Amino acid sequence: MPPKRAATQPENLSADERRALRAACDRALSGHGLRTPANTLSEIGTLSPDELTVDLYGDGGVVALLEEEVRALLGKPAAVFMPSGTMIQQIALRIHADRRQLRVVASHPTCHMELHEDKAYQRLHGLIGRPVGDARALMTVADLERIPEPLAAVHLDGARLWQCGPFYDRPLSDIAALFDTVYVSFYKDLGGTAGGMLLGDAEVIAEAREWRHRHGGTLFNLWPYAATGLAGLRLRLPRMGAYVEHARAIAAALSAIDGVEVVPSPPQTPMMHIYLRTTPAAVIAGVRRLATEQRLWAFGGSVAADTPGIRSVELTVGEATLALSPEEVASAVRSLLPS
Repeated sequence: MPPKRAATQPENLSADERRALRAACDRALSGHGLRTPANTLSEIGTLSPDELTVDLYGDGGVVALLEEEVRALLGKPAAVFMPSGTMIQQIALRIHADRRQLRVVASHPTCHMELHEDKAYQRLHGLIGRPVGDARALMTVADLERIPEPLAAVHLDGARLWQCGPFYDRPLSDIAALFDTVYVSFYKDLGGTAGGMLLGDAEVIAEAREWRHRHGGTLFNLWPYAATGLAGLRLRLPRMGAYVEHARAIAAALSAIDGVEVVPSPPQTPMMHIYLRTTPAAVIAGVRRLATEQRLWAFGGSVAADTPGIRSVELTVGEATLALSPEEVASAVRSLLPS
């Protein structure tokens, strides 16, 4: 008989255990915390009755209010709300490609549409993706200039755009002005339930509404998603500077721990990557201890870094993180190291 193989240790918590541990916690290390439907309804309640009105197939109501508020904030001529960022990105690229009769779209090797959308831009829209630059570095103008063929457009995947204002110290409209179209998310950083927005010229956005319908995104009522996005925008965008300041204090505390490195250091936004000299098993054990002994939810696991023996986790500073001192966060991260 062949020899028995040793049982392999999982690199992350199972979905069932993750749900159970999260349910046992009343605090969280990252983001805006362990949000419940009650939290969401409470935030929607911050909108006035005149604002919290119903749309019909994405037209009117709080959906139109959110579109106008974000359009003005980012300085674009028009905007359209959609229930999915993946939908938005595909639609934006398709419109630009059709208008210029080009099929090649360039993007960073680690962009969302390459890693997390199952090549939908290719399978659904017949576009050709061309990776640009080094996966371990930012894309540069020089990288783009080295491409020997014309490209369809300059589009911004701005899912995390809301974080960038404090770093650039200029209006978000100045950043948006550099791009033909801009996508923003409402559940990332702002705490909405789902959905995003595409902004650009009026003709492009009018066509995007047609493509939203073709993608099945023009739901009978979009107002619940738009209402949470509007509430999150008003509640959390003004606090982004506080999130960044706290992130930098946390990074300083983490940098004092042997076996821990923060990238970038200091953080440029409220989000940082933490590299740990540890093992998957040690991370999982630490997550379990934090959840069961301190009722503090940390992470569902970790991912392997390029260097053997190094694992990484992503920490986004939000309302839940503000409730923890830098020393408390550092102590929690220390729990993920081998004992």
